[in-house]
Amino acid sequence: MSEASQAAVKWVRAEMRPALERKFRFQNRLSAWGFLAKMSIVMDTDDFYVEWTGNRVKIILTWAEAEPSAEVIQLAEKINEIL
Repeated sequence: MSEASQAAVKWVRAEMRPALERKFRFQNRLSAWGFLAKMSIVMDTDDFYVEWTGNRVKIILTWAEAEPSAEVIQLAEKINEIL
């Protein structure tokens, strides 16, 4: 199990808006950027985009949808597999 999956919470509804989000924390910048690079490959092949924010070791991914579609759920599962 990777360092991100040990500390990460599950996908949840965002607090301030209708969205699905997940927070990740990594040990260092290299791990965080490695995760983003792998995630971008998955997102590019599915032609789907997710909003992300973060700093050196913390990343928050968000899909701004009132009700997540089946595609969003599948992509969230693919992102979980990256960890």
